[in-house]
Amino acid sequence: MKVSKADAARHRAALLKAASVQVRELGFGGINVAQLAKSAGLTHGALYSQFGSKDELVSAACSSALSETGSRLPATPLRDFLARYLSEQHRDDPGHGCAIAALVSEAGRQPGNIRSEFCSGVGRFVEILEEKFGLAGMDGHDRRQAAISTVAAIVGALAISRAIVSQDKELSDEFLISVKEFLEASTE
Repeated sequence: MKVSKADAARHRAALLKAASVQVRELGFGGINVAQLAKSAGLTHGALYSQFGSKDELVSAACSSALSETGSRLPATPLRDFLARYLSEQHRDDPGHGCAIAALVSEAGRQPGNIRSEFCSGVGRFVEILEEKFGLAGMDGHDRRQAAISTVAAIVGALAISRAIVSQDKELSDEFLISVKEFLEASTE
């Protein structure tokens, strides 16, 4: 049975949405094609009609997750962004959170196309934060340095907090709170 272009577009969107969640929750190697198709309400065959290979799907999922990460930032004041990013809720829901923090430890070991997608996503994240620091009155080198330092601090804090929460929730919380308070104080 032939699928209409509109249905094919909806299928692709559903698969990308499910895959972007799954890649953030389980990592690049954790995507299970059968489970993904089922969670999107489609068949295994429908997935391969949209993506030629699992690698193509993983690359598209990474791109989608990184785009989603950057799309949430522009309208948020820096203080509100820090409070939301460095929160228990964000830590405890990696499937709907920052793709950079979820994938940072794996990205460098992926094929070139995925490393390229990841690098572009990090670059966009830095640029968005640069704009926020520009709105706070910083310019040039100081603004870029503040944005890069902030990305490194928040991604690192979130990734460490996620990695240790099941062993030491108090220390995990401390990473989120301490980095948030430090950055808030340094941006006033």
